Amino acid sequence: MRRPASVGHGVLVVIHDPTLERTTGERGLVATRTAAELRTLDAGVRFTTDGGCTFQRRGRGATISAFDEVLDALPEDMPCIVERKTPAAAPLIAAAITHRTLRERVIVAGVDPESTRSGCGTKAYRASSVMTLR
Repeated sequence: MRRPASVGHGVLVVIHDPTLERTTGERGLVATRTAAELRTLDAGVRFTTDGGCTFQRRGRGATISAFDEVLDALPEDMPCIVERKTPAAAPLIAAAITHRTLRERVIVAGVDPESTRSGCGTKAYRASSVMTLR
């Protein structure tokens, strides 16, 4: 079993759950996979809007994105809310936001109150989720 990388070598990915089952149909923890492995999984395999009669996104290229890719794709005037899921993600989130000078339009939240006081400089410190991987 692989361990998640240290924060200094981490890659942030955007996914709601800590496990792969609900999103991709694969088994296991997100944190035990590399970012490269996660990019190969079909993140739309279980997406349905009709109670499971059809799966409209299956096989259509939905992947688990890197946090940096999502930030880079944001329109310049679009605000963003990020839910920090793991303590190890806090410094990487702060660095990505600061590097892109997005502090005025990104809100970072988390269930752990300490994650909101990281010195990130964002407005708050919930919609997309971020995990640290190697």
